[in-house]
Amino acid sequence: MSVGYRFVIRSGDTVEALGVMPLADDDEARAFGTGVIRDLMEDAAARYAAYTMDIIQGRRAVASIPFGPC
Repeated sequence: MSVGYRFVIRSGDTVEALGVMPLADDDEARAFGTGVIRDLMEDAAARYAAYTMDIIQGRRAVASIPFGPC
């Protein structure tokens, strides 16, 4: 059964909601989020280097992944 995971990126006062993706579990959500980070850093590393991705399922925080340097 898939569950909706919400993906949000933030840096300081900047917050961007990327959307909700139905995924099987937390591990799949983290893997998906890591792939999105990789894609964003490939296209605009300087812009996103200080960002963090938050992954939320319902009201539960699943992960907070810093983008870091590419």
